[in-house]
Amino acid sequence: MAVRTSWPFGRGRRAFEVSVNGRLVSDDFVVLRTAAEHGLGIACLPAAIPHEALAEGRLVSLFDSLAPPPTPLHLLCVGGKHLPPRVRAFIDFVQPRMTAALRELQAG
Repeated sequence: MAVRTSWPFGRGRRAFEVSVNGRLVSDDFVVLRTAAEHGLGIACLPAAIPHEALAEGRLVSLFDSLAPPPTPLHLLCVGGKHLPPRVRAFIDFVQPRMTAALRELQAG
């Protein structure tokens, strides 16, 4: 697991990073969200992870005006022109749900 030692803030010319350290290190966003919900510190999380906790008031968002641009989400698979049916079925299942969920998050 790569340990992240800085968090990104801002956009474009106003982009900068802040060095961070702490006792809890995890590559599991749910673990980090749960720790923050229990008052163990702050966490830098993708918007989808704390959405429900923010809506219910279990967490508060900090530094919204300094949020970096969203990171694109891509589904990559190896293959040629013809995907195996199970891969095509997975893509067809996931894509509209992820698109709808991300739109809902962006709408607030």
